[in-house]
Amino acid sequence: MPKIEVCVDNLESVITANQFPIDRIELCSALSVGGITPNYGLLKQAVAISKIPIAVMIRPRAGDFIFSEYEVQAMLSDIEMAQNCGITNIVIGALTPLAQIDIQTIKRLLIVAKGMKITFHRAFDLCTDPFLALSQLINLGCDRVLTSGQAKTAFEGIPLLQQLVDKSQNQIQIMAGCGINSENVTEIIKCTQVPQIHFSAKSERLSEMKQFNQVSMGNDEAEQEQKLTVLDDQKLSTILHRIG
Repeated sequence: MPKIEVCVDNLESVITANQFPIDRIELCSALSVGGITPNYGLLKQAVAISKIPIAVMIRPRAGDFIFSEYEVQAMLSDIEMAQNCGITNIVIGALTPLAQIDIQTIKRLLIVAKGMKITFHRAFDLCTDPFLALSQLINLGCDRVLTSGQAKTAFEGIPLLQQLVDKSQNQIQIMAGCGINSENVTEIIKCTQVPQIHFSAKSERLSEMKQFNQVSMGNDEAEQEQKLTVLDDQKLSTILHRIG
């Protein structure tokens, strides 16, 4: 059975995840934009709450994966923050303007992250040559790569995921992610033989606020302020049951 990583961006979801037999939690902020580095308070409290190992997203902003020197310095500081909180797994990624692995930036991050387990995130799915990128990540010493097989979802990316698992030759762990749910998880695992899977199993719940007005706090619709996105225990339970 593959190792299971659940991605969350709030403490309520960390608590929910700890009620299930999963292998790792990826902690970030702002899942709606693909995840960015969680702040110190969120990270510290998550570590205090969780009995499950936590992998921390190191990404200073939303958008592309071409980072300035100032942003690289921010990522280096965030890795140190994670280390100071007792984190041993981080999630990183950086690309060049030609959509290739930014080897020099990744090397700098890895120097500070010495001794930590490293996941290269779905920036991989933007690379022009996935097999070259895979080889480079192996040479860099990354432990895992999170990928949808360069497709909109991991289910659609099954053909490339199969090839990546074959090409990896156990030198790096291929972790399938994006759009994994109870309807497709069994097929993805069966067809690709991926050693790890990653999903969020999220849903929305209503806020406990008793009264609202129509002021929006940044969303397009004020109604969104009445909802919180959290890990859904029923969805998670169903996926785990399907995996077996």
